[in-house]
Amino acid sequence: MFIGFEEVLKTALEYLQGRSSTEKALPPKASKLVLKAIKRMDVKNKHLSARQFNRPLVIGGQSGGGKSSLMANLALRSIPAGSNVIYHFIGCNSGSTYLLGMLERLYSEFSLFVQINIQEYELTPFEKLESNSVLMTICSVFEDLDDRLPPLVLLLDAINQLVDEPYTELNDLPSELKWLPKEFPQKMKVIISCLDKCDVYNGDMLQVLKSQACNILNIGPLSVELRKTIVFKWHSFFHKATDEAVMAPLWEHDACENPMFLSLALKQLILHGSYATLKAYCSKLLEARSVPSLLQIIIQDIENATYIGGVPRPDIIQSVFQLVYCSREGLASIEIVELIRIQQQRQESAGLQKPLPFLDQTSWVPLMCSVNSLLVARKGLYNFSHDFVRQAVERLYIGDGRRLDDLRSGGSAQEL
Repeated sequence: MFIGFEEVLKTALEYLQGRSSTEKALPPKASKLVLKAIKRMDVKNKHLSARQFNRPLVIGGQSGGGKSSLMANLALRSIPAGSNVIYHFIGCNSGSTYLLGMLERLYSEFSLFVQINIQEYELTPFEKLESNSVLMTICSVFEDLDDRLPPLVLLLDAINQLVDEPYTELNDLPSELKWLPKEFPQKMKVIISCLDKCDVYNGDMLQVLKSQACNILNIGPLSVELRKTIVFKWHSFFHKATDEAVMAPLWEHDACENPMFLSLALKQLILHGSYATLKAYCSKLLEARSVPSLLQIIIQDIENATYIGGVPRPDIIQSVFQLVYCSREGLASIEIVELIRIQQQRQESAGLQKPLPFLDQTSWVPLMCSVNSLLVARKGLYNFSHDFVRQAVERLYIGDGRRLDDLRSGGSAQEL
């Protein structure tokens, strides 16, 4: 069952409070924003019973549906309310997708959390714990020190991206969730996000979570009325009037039920800047029927707007995205610039292209500003901000039958 984004947010806030919305008691350190949101909940939440406050809250939904944004929002709201937050985003780099690596990081963060509050307490070293008992150990420590520790919020974003390989001698799989306790201490809240359809070796992970009696909230697609409201608020934020004759096709477009599609389209329309051609450009964007196809249009627009030393260089954008696509964990800016320089020198030496201005660190900065929503730097390495970007790049530049090995063995990618 799908429910609206606002209802998911209200339910998640109630879960973080650990009490029914009909109870009047509120934490003294709660921010005004959180208090205002909670006080608006004048009806007892139909998604949570009293016992379910001790169980993980799972937020499901389609890719690009706003799960990660909601998780980040909840993390930011938890801190002013007096809670400590441990946030693990699975997929931010290759190491984050392995269960043992994730458990080790969570235990390390929890150990630091305990030491900050209780300096004399020593935890069992991670190496001495069984994999499936790591989170249970955290729960036991939290229960022992309940009165001496502040509330803790643990957020596991995109667990469907965990590499589903055996991690114990018994060949347990991450998707079997033997590592996840069914209940947690009252002052410890666990929120997990997962695709609403994420097939793994033993079936749908969301169904496994449901079988463990977790609280499941599926974010539904945006309604037409909500899309219209978002469009008006978006223009108001930029001090622009909303021309309904131009914008109505946007909020009525089927693909705009996906929040990522709608937000990308609105950003492009603001960047477009010319009212005289706004309707035509809006129609161009709405030729896309999915987020990856919209991203293809956006990337091609960026290509056409890329200049190096006053010379049009759409090939630079193609090279940047191909290099990132071929890399394993991403590339540093200096590596991207150097690899593109090597490629250009070879082509010029072979007479395949005339001499052109080189991409350097100075021209790299404005180039990155143009693609900052598509590429993100994590630990100094640039990689795709979302899997939809990878799909768009694959269709634009890798979709002619070439294999990844072929790209790595030729052109600018051979140095990777």
